[in-house]
Amino acid sequence: MDKARALMIFTRVARLGSFRKAAAELGLTPQAVSRSVDALEAVLGSRLLARTTRSVGLTQEGSELLGRAEEALVQLDDVLRSSLEPLESVSGPVRIAAPLDLGREFVTPLSLELKRRHPLVIPELVLQDGISDIVAERIDIAIRAGKVPDSRLVARRVAPIQLMVCASPNYLRKHGCPAHWEALRHHQLTGFRSPRTGKLVPWERQGAQGEVGYDEFDLAFVANETSAELQAILAGVGIGQLAGFTAIKHLRSGKLKLLFPEAITEQYALYVVYAQRARMPLRVRTAVDFLIERLSHDPNLSLSGAEAKQFAALSAKGGGTSRARRAR
Repeated sequence: MDKARALMIFTRVARLGSFRKAAAELGLTPQAVSRSVDALEAVLGSRLLARTTRSVGLTQEGSELLGRAEEALVQLDDVLRSSLEPLESVSGPVRIAAPLDLGREFVTPLSLELKRRHPLVIPELVLQDGISDIVAERIDIAIRAGKVPDSRLVARRVAPIQLMVCASPNYLRKHGCPAHWEALRHHQLTGFRSPRTGKLVPWERQGAQGEVGYDEFDLAFVANETSAELQAILAGVGIGQLAGFTAIKHLRSGKLKLLFPEAITEQYALYVVYAQRARMPLRVRTAVDFLIERLSHDPNLSLSGAEAKQFAALSAKGGGTSRARRAR
């Protein structure tokens, strides 16, 4: 039995949840796919897939094997591809996944710079807000924002994700600057609806003791895409809470003003993520090191405490007193 081929067939059945779909993808008959999985189960002495007339699911043994099998196939693919390359050559494809906004603003320019430095490297960008399965989708490197990713992966933290409250100068001139957090309830506010869950994301604020609090407000504008909410805030529709990597360049240009620097949260971070491999191709290692170095030192990803206070002072000076506060 060709064990590598059997493992590859098993992983496709497991991921697609269907012998028929796996057969169609692999150009085989469903009977051939079924025989291959049966032979693999016989060799291992364990049932890997739970079959019913309606579905195919993983057993506990199958679930444990799936991750190891996919990692082994990635390593095998790397060995085969590297054997076709000159020894220690920085060349070939590098698949890089990133969320849309981060991908457009940061990863795309960096991939072009990587290409200029190493002309034989072929960056392939996968920009999507859904979280990629790195192993199943043959992703070499993923840029992820949030909490620490899957422990089976290598995750290098490159920058904090700061959530900050911002408004346009035009909005503050018309409506005044809220004097305290609760005064936000008397202002026009924007919000973000998660495209994955369909739920409104509450605003976050850092407490005096370091704890993170959450607030839900009445909203004047809602979007499920960050750039759309940013455009609304820039247009003066209302005050909004944005990630630092979205807001900072607009703060520095004066198109946005920062409010409540003391409330900025940093419970999430930006990571460069890749699968653990015994031997990483030089083209991938070069891209990993390059992305980590550049993203770790990018001034548009986070603000220092001193700079945040400076921006807030400028906002208070130019925004005036909140009309809602004067009315009370």
